[in-house]
Amino acid sequence: MKRTRKFTVLSILCMAVVSSLIAIIAITTPRDVKAGSNSFVYEEDFEYSTLEEAARSIGSEWNLETMQSWGLQSTIVSENGNRFLRLTWKDGRLLKNRRVFDSPTIFSGKFKVNQAGAAGGFVFVRTTQTSYVAGSKTINEYENDGYKDGVYDYGVGATGVYLKFQGTKLQINVRTQEEVGAPYTKGLGRKYIEVDIPNGKNSLNQFVSVTIEDRNNTIKVYAEGQLMASVEYSNSVDGIYRNAVLKDAGGNVIYNITNARIADKDATFAISNRGATIDVDDLRIEAEKTPKIARDIALEAPAVQRYPGTAEYLDGNRQWQGIPGIEKASNGRLWTTWYSGSTTENEYNWLVLYTSDNDGASWAGPAVVIDPVYPVRAFDPMLWTDPDGRMWLFWSQSYYMFDGRAGVWAIYTDNPGDANPSWSEPVRIANGVAMNKPIVLSDGTWMLPTSVWRHGNDWSMYGEIGSNVYVSTDKGKTWSFRGGVKGIQGSSSADENMVVELGDGSLMMYIRTTIGIE
Repeated sequence: MKRTRKFTVLSILCMAVVSSLIAIIAITTPRDVKAGSNSFVYEEDFEYSTLEEAARSIGSEWNLETMQSWGLQSTIVSENGNRFLRLTWKDGRLLKNRRVFDSPTIFSGKFKVNQAGAAGGFVFVRTTQTSYVAGSKTINEYENDGYKDGVYDYGVGATGVYLKFQGTKLQINVRTQEEVGAPYTKGLGRKYIEVDIPNGKNSLNQFVSVTIEDRNNTIKVYAEGQLMASVEYSNSVDGIYRNAVLKDAGGNVIYNITNARIADKDATFAISNRGATIDVDDLRIEAEKTPKIARDIALEAPAVQRYPGTAEYLDGNRQWQGIPGIEKASNGRLWTTWYSGSTTENEYNWLVLYTSDNDGASWAGPAVVIDPVYPVRAFDPMLWTDPDGRMWLFWSQSYYMFDGRAGVWAIYTDNPGDANPSWSEPVRIANGVAMNKPIVLSDGTWMLPTSVWRHGNDWSMYGEIGSNVYVSTDKGKTWSFRGGVKGIQGSSSADENMVVELGDGSLMMYIRTTIGIE
């Protein structure tokens, strides 16, 4: 299921303190797939010319994690008139679906590897969206689990059922939770069986067709159309199924497992590799209900809490704060905002709004609290009074620390001079993060500077990575993306931007970068 893109072009003047840069930007606008109640079918044949083209197209459905290392590069391979994705270690080591699957689902694809033994390529079902952390070590689907079983050096990942391609054999593994200590150095283990791949297929030089059916708390694994094994799972504790029964194709019980690690609430699919390459083609996913994209929970409007009495929000209980802002109403009332929650920047962050009617000698509040549902955080609040005297509170929301997209939200009040004014409903107005106030252009257009941070090798927001501007021509009723600067040469980041309109009508954008203000 390939995504289309719309393109616009903007000429923007970006001025440094001592130099200027004129850039013509081609803007791509990702189109999100919305969740619904109908059935869901996704297909991908990787018929692309380049990896970059593929990554942009599949970015809304898959996170392609890459790392330039060892001189190896993931790529699109053309072979016998067919194109497919090649993931290499360490440069394209993970392809992880963004959706959470909570209805009967069938996953299928074709896979080929270049190594067996300790290294190899892997397919995960019911792995978690959020990676497991063992001590200080994050165990992604390509990280070794530290467990040597006497036959194989290590497995990979921490959660789910995974397949490992072993030449003419297929290994079906169930992740387990173990007490930390030899041989379970990371508190992880596995139970598995190895079966012969039908039809004499060898995954070292031939694509092997695999189908995984997840229905009624049972995972069935097929290769070349034949049942290989099944895993029955039950007893969900803290979002992880703990009980599992691993059976062979004949229904014989191989293992009764009471310490399994199989995802319940945030289950998804992943393809990974370690010390090898894995070729991927003809992916297909069918689900009875359209699965939600995990990070889309950040698109849900939070509640606007007015003068809540919840203890953690109150003076004396907050443990830190960041990004304060202040605004003054026409009658002199002051408003200030910042964000807090937990002990640092993380998924527990929320923001507060306080007010003063005596020039800051004393403050009342929190008059407003914005605290999205976990694991969405609210951060980087900002206050602004528009030309009509309305006061706006802007903030950003993200799934966990940063989900590659985030989003700028806003509420406003018509009566900022009141101690407890009414507020509009929260509205999401832009992708990214906004830290500096909007400006009003000479033609009356409101312009809000925003930025989308780089997020590893997440390509889903390619068109807006960098420093951008959103505009409103109807006094904030609607907002639209106008354009932006993709990046600054020599800098690894570009954000916290602000815009000024010059006398000749051109725009000057100041951008915080790793090499200074540009």
